[in-house]
Amino acid sequence: MIPILLRPVSNLETLPLEPLQLLPRNRVPVIRWRRRDDAWQHICDELRTVLEHATLRSTRRSKRDAGTLVGQYRLAEKLGASGSSDVHLAQHSIFSRRAAIKVSRALGGLDRALNMMRSEAEALAAAAHPSVPALYDVGLLPDGVPYIIMELLGGQSLSPSAFAILHETPSWPPILATLGRVTRALAELHARGLIHCDLKPANILISHESQRARFDVRVVDFGLARFLLPESPEVRSEDWSPFGTPAYMPPEQIRNTAPITAKSDVYAFGVVLFEFFTGRLPFDGDARQVLMSHSLQSAPLLSSLEPRLYPALALMVDRMILKNPDDRPSMTEVAGIFDLALQESAALPMPPIEEFMQRALPHTAVPGGPLVETLLPEIEQTT
Repeated sequence: MIPILLRPVSNLETLPLEPLQLLPRNRVPVIRWRRRDDAWQHICDELRTVLEHATLRSTRRSKRDAGTLVGQYRLAEKLGASGSSDVHLAQHSIFSRRAAIKVSRALGGLDRALNMMRSEAEALAAAAHPSVPALYDVGLLPDGVPYIIMELLGGQSLSPSAFAILHETPSWPPILATLGRVTRALAELHARGLIHCDLKPANILISHESQRARFDVRVVDFGLARFLLPESPEVRSEDWSPFGTPAYMPPEQIRNTAPITAKSDVYAFGVVLFEFFTGRLPFDGDARQVLMSHSLQSAPLLSSLEPRLYPALALMVDRMILKNPDDRPSMTEVAGIFDLALQESAALPMPPIEEFMQRALPHTAVPGGPLVETLLPEIEQTT
């Protein structure tokens, strides 16, 4: 519509109004207007309103500069960004406590940003788990953009190289123990009715303190989390919008043809483990190819890519990324396999630890976000 309005028009009769479908706000079809003059006037009014609102939003946009007060915290430097938000370091204006402030970019509109931030805040509050960041506060900036203030975390994304910070000789037991802690944390969240829905290495942080003999794990970014009702251990498909990171998404989360359950997190974490143990993702290609593969193709057996891995671990990962959710193990079962592997770690067949620790995962996963929604019709047609 906008290209039509921006070019000079000497004769309104030449305007190609018939192919236009709907106006954005009032949903009145163009073809119902009795006169072209009425249509032209209405289009101009709509455009003027859009431009006025855009100008108002640009002049009222909240500052994100260092020193800006957000709630009771003053912003410092920007720590990073995700697909839908920016994360800033901040310090309480009275106390010495530092925090992380996650500010939405509102790329899909304020309504969507509010829903995602509300979902994440509710998930963090409900989790109340040592492996989940503590929630400090929530609020809105002057321009209506939502933010969350939470515990400041350190650490690295889950990968073999994240374990190379140990000063002692590397070995498999601390790695197996850490992966077991991740699975137990996820199992506890599932028991509380919380599904993460976006598990990937970047959302699992590994840290180590010299005073402690073990690694700490934190599961972060609950912006896509969903709650399960006690009477119904699944998210109804009609209430679900396909949204996530395609490289780790289970088939039911892509196609929207089966309920989202705890087994959906099992699939995503299975892909994470597949990448962790092999150094590659089960499916390669662009977004369309990866989504199609997760929907239609069986993943390669982990043992075919890393035959030196303990067979029980390889078989467990293979089961985790099966297409049918009912065929996958629960996260509690996965934790049990890691406990067993840890007990027998001295005699386990495993890749040489020195070679394994040098692996740097590419993490070149195709982007998530609205792209999933864009490709969904094509995937459904293929299936």
